Amino acid sequence: ALALICSDVVEIYDYIDILSAASLVSGLKEKYNVRFAIIEKVWIWKNEKDVKTAEALIRNAQTWATLLAINKITFETYPPVTWRKGLVSKKDMNKEGYIKIAINIFPEYEHILYRHDRAEALLIAYRAFKHIEAGMPTQYKVL
Repeated sequence: ALALICSDVVEIYDYIDILSAASLVSGLKEKYNVRFAIIEKVWIWKNEKDVKTAEALIRNAQTWATLLAINKITFETYPPVTWRKGLVSKKDMNKEGYIKIAINIFPEYEHILYRHDRAEALLIAYRAFKHIEAGMPTQYKVL
């Protein structure tokens, strides 16, 4: 899923296919003048049991990186520890926890946050927005 937070605008999209994603990124860039994005950093652990899922996540991240590069949108990668810090407690580091936290922050979107991938995407976007808003190291600031 992809989430966008721009001032008081929140938009969440599901990944359908590469062509739809390409059109989406291009359209969002044009509509909101998107100049910065965050992609969750994924990797395969040394003792990874579910290698196929890990490989799919890596391919997915590379797809988004390519689409952002094509559209000249600068991006950074956040490992899970970065976007979860201070936002997600240890007991909530699971699908249900991400959904609960996202609904607590964005209660008006509860009707679409029943899927953990949407909740995670929104939490990552929220963390990035808050980092930029607070002046954390990046070349962009909230307008």
